[in-house]
Amino acid sequence: MDPYDNVVGGRLKLRKKVKKVCKSELQNDSGTTLQRTTGSGRIVSSGNTVQGFETKFMDEAQSGDFIIIRHPQTHVEEEQKIIYIMSQRSLNIANPFSSDLITTTNFYIGKPVTTTPGEQVFGKSKVKMRQKAGIWSYKTITKEVTRPLTAEERLDERTKLGRDKYCW
Repeated sequence: MDPYDNVVGGRLKLRKKVKKVCKSELQNDSGTTLQRTTGSGRIVSSGNTVQGFETKFMDEAQSGDFIIIRHPQTHVEEEQKIIYIMSQRSLNIANPFSSDLITTTNFYIGKPVTTTPGEQVFGKSKVKMRQKAGIWSYKTITKEVTRPLTAEERLDERTKLGRDKYCW
């Protein structure tokens, strides 16, 4: 039994003329061309939050990419911009889908096509941590990070340093 069968009402949706699009490339609303890849796992959504089952968001997507689904209720392809990737299993999108996904759904990740390879270079950010050096003194350790750390990785770094107010 499909949970979407019990839904009654909604706006009248008229058929639109659909242009044929190459399966590997898709053009979003702003006019930029996207390279479409199949995402691993399946997703559900609630508002602006997308939760994944057996997904690898940190490896497959970045902020600024698009998440593309074929909605199981309306059978319309929808795409939303990824704002922030929280972990391998959750991310935030700019606007919610037309309705929440209550069953797991396959998805695609659309990456903007760059004209030259290697055009997008990620900068290194520096993270400063304070470590006790003696009885009365502390020393500051500066670490270079090439990608944003997840909450779990930040917690692991704090446990390596010893006790703090969040981890002891």
